[in-house]
This record gives sequence, C-alpha cells and structure tokens, in this order.
Amino acid sequence: MSIVDKTIQQLVRNRVHDLTDRAMNINSLGSHRATVTLTKSCIVLGVSRSSAINTYAAQLPSSDVSDRLALAELDTALNQTRVYLTGGAQ
Repeated sequence: MSIVDKTIQQLVRNRVHDLTDRAMNINSLGSHRATVTLTKSCIVLGVSRSSAINTYAAQLPSSDVSDRLALAELDTALNQTRVYLTGGAQ
C-alpha cells in the first residue's frame, strides 16, 4: 500500500469524524437538530429544523466503493452541510 493510499484512508477517517463533529455543533445551535447514522457501508447526517429534514449521505469504502470515491462523497456531504448552515439553502 502506497503512502497516497494510506493518506486517503486517513482522510476518510478524518471526514467521518468531521461529520460527527458537525452534528454536535449543529445540536449546540439550538435551532436545529442533527443525528448521525453510521453503518458498515455509509454515513448519514440528518439535520432538521421545524418540520423540514435534510439528509447528507456518503458511502464508505468497501469492495464496491473505492477510498477515493468515499472521500469525494464525504467532502461533498460536508460542503453541503456548510452551505445549508450558512444560509445557502433554506
């Protein structure tokens, strides 16, 4: 396994932690509620405000999903939650 592969795997782990940290931060805001569901194959962050629920999901590495794809999906989910929380999506 190359240093690039090891780095990507570490970045995937970091992004999973970033999503769980984002949920804790969202819950501390008081106006939103966030939940994280983590399975062997995916992570889902659900954010609710009033009656609206937004979900942000990413696949995790597996035999069918490469580490690079998982990292890209995790980055997308993090960016989407950032946009939502900064008012980019209502």
